[in-house]
Amino acid sequence: MPTAPGSALIATTARFDAIVVPRMLGVAAMVELDRRAPTPCFFTKDHCALLVLPATGHHAIVDDDIDVHTGPDGWVALPPSHDVRWDTPPWLEGTATPRELLNGWQIRPVLEMAFRMSRSGAR
Repeated sequence: MPTAPGSALIATTARFDAIVVPRMLGVAAMVELDRRAPTPCFFTKDHCALLVLPATGHHAIVDDDIDVHTGPDGWVALPPSHDVRWDTPPWLEGTATPRELLNGWQIRPVLEMAFRMSRSGAR
């Protein structure tokens, strides 16, 4: 689906929570999550958003740099919005079968590790 500059696909966060973290921390988290349980995730220029079960994203807040979009009043711009791309789409590749969403508390240890590595200067 081609997009015009500035076009966007906006979704409310009624059916999922979006855990938004700085891009580099999201990259580190996704390396580990891809090994454990592939988690729907998309990237923008500066951020990464991990999609989890509704009303559970707050369990993953381990740092002030984490923002959670939740509930029917929350929203996110999804691919193919301008400068938004899927890392792991919310469906199994080659099918229309949705991926199972994790609970926010299942993401927490991975984010803790990513933040710890970031703070220690590990690459």
